Amino acid sequence: MQASVPYPLIHWTGAGVPGDFEIVVTDPPSDFVPYPLHLQLYTNYGVRQFDVPAPPPLPELPSTEQEVVDEAAHRISECYAISSLLSRIKALKVFWLPYPAPGESHHWQVQVNGLNEQDWIRAWDAERGSLLAETKASGRDYAQLSLVTEGQPLRILQVTLNDQPMLTQDKYRDLSVALEGKPETALNSILVKQTRLLPLREFALPERALHLNLRITKDGILMTAWDRDAVWQIATRPHAVATSL
Repeated sequence: MQASVPYPLIHWTGAGVPGDFEIVVTDPPSDFVPYPLHLQLYTNYGVRQFDVPAPPPLPELPSTEQEVVDEAAHRISECYAISSLLSRIKALKVFWLPYPAPGESHHWQVQVNGLNEQDWIRAWDAERGSLLAETKASGRDYAQLSLVTEGQPLRILQVTLNDQPMLTQDKYRDLSVALEGKPETALNSILVKQTRLLPLREFALPERALHLNLRITKDGILMTAWDRDAVWQIATRPHAVATSL
Protein backbone atom coordinates (compact mmCIF):
# COMPACT_ATOMS: atom_id res chain seq x y z
CA MET A 1 0.00 0.00 0.00
CA GLN A 2 1.32 3.43 -0.79
CA ALA A 3 0.19 7.02 -0.88
CA SER A 4 0.45 9.10 -4.01
CA VAL A 5 -0.10 12.65 -5.17
CA PRO A 6 -1.87 14.80 -6.34
CA TYR A 7 -4.84 13.04 -4.72
CA PRO A 8 -5.00 10.41 -1.96
CA LEU A 9 -4.64 6.89 -3.28
CA ILE A 10 -4.57 3.41 -1.73
CA HIS A 11 -2.91 0.70 -3.80
CA TRP A 12 -2.06 -2.89 -2.98
CA THR A 13 -1.21 -6.01 -4.95
CA GLY A 14 -0.96 -9.71 -4.29
CA ALA A 15 -1.17 -13.18 -5.79
CA GLY A 16 -3.46 -16.19 -5.62
CA VAL A 17 -6.73 -15.05 -7.25
CA PRO A 18 -5.33 -17.00 -9.25
CA GLY A 19 -2.51 -14.93 -10.61
CA ASP A 20 -1.79 -11.35 -9.67
CA PHE A 21 -4.36 -8.80 -8.57
CA GLU A 22 -4.22 -5.04 -8.20
CA ILE A 23 -6.65 -2.89 -6.19
CA VAL A 24 -6.65 0.90 -6.33
CA VAL A 25 -8.84 3.16 -4.19
CA THR A 26 -8.65 6.73 -5.46
CA ASP A 27 -9.48 9.77 -3.38
CA PRO A 28 -10.65 7.91 -0.24
CA PRO A 29 -12.08 9.88 2.70
CA SER A 30 -9.62 10.87 5.41
CA ASP A 31 -11.02 8.31 7.89
CA PHE A 32 -11.03 5.47 5.36
CA VAL A 33 -9.39 2.24 6.59
CA PRO A 34 -8.77 -0.51 3.97
CA TYR A 35 -10.57 -3.73 4.85
CA PRO A 36 -10.41 -7.36 3.65
CA LEU A 37 -12.37 -8.21 0.51
CA HIS A 38 -14.21 -11.31 -0.69
CA LEU A 39 -13.83 -11.68 -4.44
CA GLN A 40 -16.17 -13.98 -6.39
CA LEU A 41 -14.96 -15.19 -9.78
CA TYR A 42 -17.70 -16.38 -12.12
CA THR A 43 -16.78 -18.84 -14.89
CA ASN A 44 -18.59 -21.33 -17.13
CA TYR A 45 -17.74 -24.02 -14.59
CA GLY A 46 -19.05 -22.30 -11.49
CA VAL A 47 -18.15 -19.65 -8.96
CA ARG A 48 -15.01 -19.45 -6.83
CA GLN A 49 -14.49 -17.11 -3.91
CA PHE A 50 -11.12 -15.67 -2.91
CA ASP A 51 -10.28 -13.80 0.28
CA VAL A 52 -8.13 -10.70 -0.27
CA PRO A 53 -6.55 -9.50 3.00
CA ALA A 54 -6.33 -5.80 3.78
CA PRO A 55 -3.00 -4.11 3.03
CA PRO A 56 -0.74 -3.23 5.95
CA PRO A 57 -1.18 0.30 7.32
CA LEU A 58 1.03 3.08 6.07
CA PRO A 59 3.97 3.79 8.38
CA GLU A 60 4.26 7.24 9.86
CA LEU A 61 6.67 9.33 7.85
CA PRO A 62 9.67 10.78 9.73
CA SER A 63 9.16 14.45 10.47
CA THR A 64 12.73 15.49 11.34
CA GLU A 65 16.16 14.87 9.83
CA GLN A 66 17.13 12.78 12.86
CA GLU A 67 14.04 10.61 12.44
CA VAL A 68 14.98 10.11 8.77
CA VAL A 69 18.43 8.88 9.82
CA ASP A 70 16.97 6.67 12.58
CA GLU A 71 14.45 5.15 10.19
CA ALA A 72 17.17 4.42 7.65
CA ALA A 73 19.37 2.80 10.30
CA HIS A 74 16.49 0.62 11.50
CA ARG A 75 15.65 -0.48 7.94
CA ILE A 76 19.29 -1.20 7.20
CA SER A 77 19.59 -3.46 10.25
CA GLU A 78 16.52 -5.53 9.31
CA CYS A 79 16.52 -5.37 5.52
CA TYR A 80 17.58 -8.96 4.87
CA ALA A 81 15.35 -11.00 2.59
CA ILE A 82 15.46 -14.81 2.33
CA SER A 83 13.92 -16.47 -0.73
CA SER A 84 13.95 -19.84 -2.51
CA LEU A 85 13.10 -18.44 -5.97
CA LEU A 86 16.75 -18.44 -7.00
CA SER A 87 16.84 -22.19 -6.42
CA ARG A 88 13.67 -22.82 -8.39
CA ILE A 89 13.73 -20.47 -11.40
CA LYS A 90 17.40 -19.34 -11.19
CA ALA A 91 16.35 -15.71 -10.78
CA LEU A 92 15.24 -13.40 -7.99
CA LYS A 93 14.02 -9.79 -8.16
CA VAL A 94 14.52 -7.48 -5.19
CA PHE A 95 12.89 -4.05 -4.96
CA TRP A 96 14.52 -1.09 -3.20
CA LEU A 97 12.31 -0.15 -0.25
CA PRO A 98 10.93 2.44 0.01
CA TYR A 99 10.71 3.87 -3.53
CA PRO A 100 14.09 5.58 -4.13
CA ALA A 101 14.25 9.34 -4.60
CA PRO A 102 16.20 10.85 -7.53
CA GLY A 103 19.83 11.52 -6.73
CA GLU A 104 20.07 9.05 -3.84
CA SER A 105 23.14 6.85 -3.43
CA HIS A 106 22.63 3.22 -2.49
CA HIS A 107 24.69 0.24 -1.42
CA TRP A 108 23.42 -3.24 -2.33
CA GLN A 109 25.01 -6.29 -0.67
CA VAL A 110 24.05 -9.74 -1.96
CA GLN A 111 25.10 -13.15 -0.64
CA VAL A 112 23.96 -16.39 -2.25
CA ASN A 113 24.49 -19.56 -0.19
CA GLY A 114 24.51 -23.25 -1.07
CA LEU A 115 26.68 -22.93 -4.18
CA ASN A 116 29.21 -25.29 -5.68
CA GLU A 117 32.67 -23.99 -6.49
CA GLN A 118 31.86 -23.78 -10.21
CA ASP A 119 28.63 -21.79 -9.67
CA TRP A 120 28.42 -18.07 -10.38
CA ILE A 121 25.87 -15.29 -9.99
CA ARG A 122 25.09 -12.12 -11.91
CA ALA A 123 23.32 -8.90 -10.88
CA TRP A 124 21.16 -6.94 -13.35
CA ASP A 125 19.31 -3.67 -13.47
CA ALA A 126 15.90 -5.24 -14.07
CA GLU A 127 14.34 -2.06 -15.47
CA ARG A 128 17.12 -1.11 -17.90
CA GLY A 129 18.32 -4.64 -18.74
CA SER A 130 21.99 -3.92 -18.06
CA LEU A 131 24.44 -6.30 -16.43
CA LEU A 132 25.96 -4.70 -13.31
CA ALA A 133 28.32 -7.32 -11.89
CA GLU A 134 29.11 -11.03 -11.73
CA THR A 135 31.17 -13.23 -9.46
CA LYS A 136 31.99 -16.89 -8.81
CA ALA A 137 31.86 -18.90 -5.63
CA SER A 138 35.61 -19.59 -6.08
CA GLY A 139 35.87 -22.67 -3.92
CA ARG A 140 33.43 -21.50 -1.24
CA ASP A 141 29.79 -22.48 -0.72
CA TYR A 142 28.63 -18.88 -1.23
CA ALA A 143 29.20 -15.86 -3.48
CA GLN A 144 28.99 -12.18 -2.59
CA LEU A 145 28.31 -9.02 -4.61
CA SER A 146 28.64 -5.42 -3.46
CA LEU A 147 27.17 -2.63 -5.63
CA VAL A 148 27.17 1.12 -5.06
CA THR A 149 24.87 3.23 -7.23
CA GLU A 150 24.55 7.00 -7.37
CA GLY A 151 22.77 9.59 -9.48
CA GLN A 152 20.26 7.22 -11.11
CA PRO A 153 18.80 4.95 -8.42
CA LEU A 154 18.60 1.22 -8.97
CA ARG A 155 14.97 0.38 -8.15
CA ILE A 156 14.84 -3.33 -9.05
CA LEU A 157 17.82 -5.68 -8.79
CA GLN A 158 17.59 -9.10 -10.42
CA VAL A 159 20.04 -11.82 -9.41
CA THR A 160 20.48 -14.81 -11.72
CA LEU A 161 22.27 -18.11 -11.23
CA ASN A 162 24.90 -19.50 -13.62
CA ASP A 163 23.97 -19.20 -17.32
CA GLN A 164 20.42 -17.93 -16.69
CA PRO A 165 19.94 -14.64 -18.60
CA MET A 166 17.95 -11.79 -17.11
CA LEU A 167 14.21 -12.54 -17.19
CA THR A 168 11.72 -10.02 -18.47
CA GLN A 169 8.95 -8.92 -16.13
CA ASP A 170 6.36 -11.12 -17.87
CA LYS A 171 8.63 -14.20 -17.96
CA TYR A 172 9.58 -13.75 -14.30
CA ARG A 173 5.93 -13.47 -13.29
CA ASP A 174 4.88 -16.50 -15.34
CA LEU A 175 7.60 -18.71 -13.88
CA SER A 176 6.88 -17.55 -10.32
CA VAL A 177 3.11 -18.06 -10.57
CA ALA A 178 3.58 -21.52 -12.11
CA LEU A 179 5.45 -22.81 -9.04
CA GLU A 180 3.50 -25.24 -6.92
CA GLY A 181 4.03 -25.77 -3.23
CA LYS A 182 6.91 -24.57 -1.11
CA PRO A 183 10.26 -26.34 -0.73
CA GLU A 184 11.19 -27.62 2.69
CA THR A 185 14.54 -25.88 2.39
CA ALA A 186 16.04 -23.50 -0.13
CA LEU A 187 19.00 -24.98 -1.99
CA ASN A 188 20.30 -21.49 -2.73
CA SER A 189 19.15 -19.09 -0.05
CA ILE A 190 19.91 -15.44 -0.70
CA LEU A 191 20.55 -12.56 1.65
CA VAL A 192 20.11 -9.00 0.42
CA LYS A 193 21.01 -5.92 2.43
CA GLN A 194 20.10 -2.40 1.30
CA THR A 195 21.84 0.67 2.67
CA ARG A 196 21.02 4.26 1.82
CA LEU A 197 24.25 6.25 1.68
CA LEU A 198 24.18 9.68 3.30
CA PRO A 199 26.97 12.04 2.19
CA LEU A 200 28.70 13.75 5.11
CA ARG A 201 31.90 15.28 3.70
CA GLU A 202 33.92 15.30 0.50
CA PHE A 203 37.71 14.98 0.32
CA ALA A 204 39.90 15.59 -2.69
CA LEU A 205 43.00 13.41 -3.06
CA PRO A 206 45.96 14.47 -5.23
CA GLU A 207 45.65 11.22 -7.21
CA ARG A 208 43.12 8.49 -7.73
CA ALA A 209 43.34 5.82 -5.03
CA LEU A 210 43.10 2.12 -5.78
CA HIS A 211 42.02 1.05 -2.29
CA LEU A 212 40.05 2.58 0.58
CA ASN A 213 39.70 1.47 4.17
CA LEU A 214 37.37 2.96 6.80
CA ARG A 215 37.91 2.39 10.51
CA ILE A 216 35.87 3.74 13.41
CA THR A 217 38.02 4.84 16.34
CA LYS A 218 37.22 6.46 19.68
CA ASP A 219 38.07 9.83 18.11
CA GLY A 220 35.99 9.47 14.93
CA ILE A 221 36.45 7.86 11.52
CA LEU A 222 39.88 7.16 10.07
CA MET A 223 40.02 6.76 6.28
CA THR A 224 43.10 5.32 4.62
CA ALA A 225 43.47 5.47 0.84
CA TRP A 226 46.41 4.16 -1.14
CA ASP A 227 47.73 3.23 -4.55
CA ARG A 228 51.02 1.67 -5.66
CA ASP A 229 53.12 4.70 -4.74
CA ALA A 230 51.39 6.67 -1.98
CA VAL A 231 49.20 6.41 1.12
CA TRP A 232 46.78 9.08 2.37
CA GLN A 233 45.03 9.21 5.73
CA ILE A 234 42.09 11.44 6.65
CA ALA A 235 40.72 11.61 10.18
CA THR A 236 37.30 13.07 11.02
CA ARG A 237 36.30 13.99 14.53
CA PRO A 238 32.65 14.25 15.57
CA HIS A 239 31.31 17.81 15.09
CA ALA A 240 34.72 19.04 13.94
CA VAL A 241 36.35 20.11 10.69
CA ALA A 242 38.19 17.27 8.95
CA THR A 243 41.90 17.13 9.61
CA SER A 244 44.38 15.80 7.08
CA LEU A 245 47.24 13.81 8.58
